[in-house]
Amino acid sequence: MSKRILTTEILTETVPMLLRRGSNAQQIADILGCKYNTLKVRCSQAGVSLRGPNGERPPRQQRSVKVNIATLDMLREKALAAGVTEIDIANRLLRIIAEDNLYNAILDDAA
Repeated sequence: MSKRILTTEILTETVPMLLRRGSNAQQIADILGCKYNTLKVRCSQAGVSLRGPNGERPPRQQRSVKVNIATLDMLREKALAAGVTEIDIANRLLRIIAEDNLYNAILDDAA
């Protein structure tokens, strides 16, 4: 059985201290070695707020994008061949496009 990371002490003392120091929820999850959603749920169950010192909400970690079925099927096919999910493939493609500023090259825009 694995050791519990998110003990009551961690949730009630360490998490608020890290928030006061300016860490956001994703950074706290990374520091504690757990998933963001796990931290969010466990803090909610313990009555611990993940809002910053001024009451600001943490930034959203995910957004949904609608993709037509034909495109999703093509992503799924590539994902199966690579041994990952279609979501992993889509996230990787979008991240590379954004990081490498490949918008014009992919969209054939001559700007």
